[in-house]
Amino acid sequence: MNMLLRQLGVGCLTGFLMLSVSGCVSPVSPRMPAVLGLSEELMDVTSNPSDHWAKYRTFGLVTVSDATGPEAAPAVSSTLLLTLTRRVEAYFEHQCGGIALKRFPMPDFHAGKGLISLRHVARQHDVEAVIIVIFSSTESMEAATFGEARMMTQMPGTTTYNTALVELALLDVAEGRLALRIVQTAVERLDRLNVPIGSDQGTREEALDILRAQAGQQALDRGLEGLTHGCPSA
Repeated sequence: MNMLLRQLGVGCLTGFLMLSVSGCVSPVSPRMPAVLGLSEELMDVTSNPSDHWAKYRTFGLVTVSDATGPEAAPAVSSTLLLTLTRRVEAYFEHQCGGIALKRFPMPDFHAGKGLISLRHVARQHDVEAVIIVIFSSTESMEAATFGEARMMTQMPGTTTYNTALVELALLDVAEGRLALRIVQTAVERLDRLNVPIGSDQGTREEALDILRAQAGQQALDRGLEGLTHGCPSA
């Protein structure tokens, strides 16, 4: 766990444990159609990733943490979203040596014109394609008891499950269509005591922010592997 937290660029907060899990979790609705202002039918992409990387010379990168979906968990903080964005850049640097990403913020998409605005900004930055990464998630929490049942050391707490969805796409700026789209999910669990142990215990909000970012990171890593299939080697 500590290694994974260090990958996110955050310290380990005492009093909670973060674990990868599987099982019954809340589904997450895809957010890219709403962000780009496209119907689900127009989001369907069936092409092979390896067919596209040689077509473009310049690439932009936008990342979004969206909390507007049904029963959505809060967005990842700007600090940890920046860390995840840098993880995308580092992945391309090491796995796709011929590709440099020009990072810029996602324009306002709440008016249903995300794709139009994004193409406009991409042209201002002189890029032919844009890598879009959208993070979203749902959460559920339940009461829990930690410690050995036969011992007198059982302590009350909570377990929070975060189901992350990461949508990645490659936008052809000139044509205004998605050349590639990859969707991945991951689930992380946070066990936290009701009574803090140690003087440096982080806040519940800090712990949940890390949980959301960690789940997003797991889904991101899986998605990047599929998105970059066939890209030029480093």
